[in-house]
Amino acid sequence: MSDNIEYFKASLPIAALIGVVVGAFLNSRLQRKDKLQEHLFTYKVKSYMEIARIVTETIRRMEKIRGSYYSKKDGESFYQVYNNLVDTISEQSLFISSKTKLDIDELLKSLHKVYDSELFGEDYDVRIVHYISSIYYCRQFLQKLQNDIGFEKNSFINRKIN
Repeated sequence: MSDNIEYFKASLPIAALIGVVVGAFLNSRLQRKDKLQEHLFTYKVKSYMEIARIVTETIRRMEKIRGSYYSKKDGESFYQVYNNLVDTISEQSLFISSKTKLDIDELLKSLHKVYDSELFGEDYDVRIVHYISSIYYCRQFLQKLQNDIGFEKNSFINRKIN
């Protein structure tokens, strides 16, 4: 019995050392994983910021085109606006979540109605309706983009109350 106690006493420092080594290994591995996720999230945020910038620019340019229809002036071409948006989204597609990809598809469908109305030369009133609905959808998309990152409306207010 005393031999078992001696073996136990002798093996205790070795077991502690093994525990420390395994703990350090797991901790460094988890830290690397967390650091990688932080970097990927940073890239995702930058990508979403670029998409938000181009969607905001698209809204501004569409409002300008819509305004030129109200005043019956020739304005900027919607084809350029649409192509700029599609090009930017294509460049940023690596870090877009699957949910946001579905939202982008819906956004592009909405904008394609404007594209078709321009292409087929529909009446001004029909074009304006398409512009208004697409601008509204662009604004909704921006809100969905914020929610996908984790920024929800009034999130700062809720944190202070809770």
